[in-house]
Parts: sequence; C-alpha cells; structure tokens
Amino acid sequence: MSWTAELEAFTAVDLEIDVGLDDAAEFIGALFATRGPEVAALELSIFLAAAREPSLRDVSSRALQALESLASSLLSRVGVAEAQMLAASIVALIIGTAVRRQSTLYSETDEARILATAIRAAIAAHALGSHGVDEALGALRSGR
Repeated sequence: MSWTAELEAFTAVDLEIDVGLDDAAEFIGALFATRGPEVAALELSIFLAAAREPSLRDVSSRALQALESLASSLLSRVGVAEAQMLAASIVALIIGTAVRRQSTLYSETDEARILATAIRAAIAAHALGSHGVDEALGALRSGR
C-alpha cells in the first residue's frame, strides 16, 4: 500500500466513535500508540523532501488535504462552525507535535496532553472570534 493510500485509509476513521473535547488527550494517545514516532519521522521526511523534489508535491498536498478533511470532520462533530477554517491550523499543530516527538523531550502521554490542550485553545479562540480574542488579549495586557 502506498503512503498516500495508507494516510487516506487512516483518515477514513470511523467517525461514529464518541470523541469529545474532554476525551481528546486519550484519543490522541491512542492514535500515537498506533502511529509511533518512527512513522511520524517517515511521514515528516516525505513532507520535507517535497520541498526539494517537485514530483512529491502532489502526494504531499493530497496527504495534507486528507488530514485537514479528517480534522474538519472531527471538529464539525464537536460543534465547531466553519470547521474547515480551523482544520489547517489543527493540522499544523499536529505536524509540529510530530517534529517534537522525534526529540523524545516529552513522553507520549505528555505529548498527547500538550497537543490536546493546544487544539482545545485553538478551538476556543476560533469560537471567540477575532474580536473576542482581541478583548481577551487586551485584558491580559492590562492585567485584568
């Protein structure tokens, strides 16, 4: 099975599973258990190689689209409006986590918890909207 086909199969997860924001760290931990750091390293190397090898760009693009589609579907399931707008940011968080997992700085459990917290914060900021985020940041600056 090709890498793209494998990723597309991975992103076709059964969306009937009951995953809520409160269960995100556990869900991510389960995904990490099935796709260890060595798999993430291989996938990252393909994405990085696409920067140098034009023939890999289409494969890389399709893989990212599949991941964004999965993220959008999961976000929609938990009630996020305009989920596609947020999905690209969530995928960027996931890819950043894949890079950090290579260092083994944190345990897989901690990585899952850190990623879940970052995703939760991104969803909250998305729900607040630009104006709400600006107000919250203004309150932080003024010490309120």
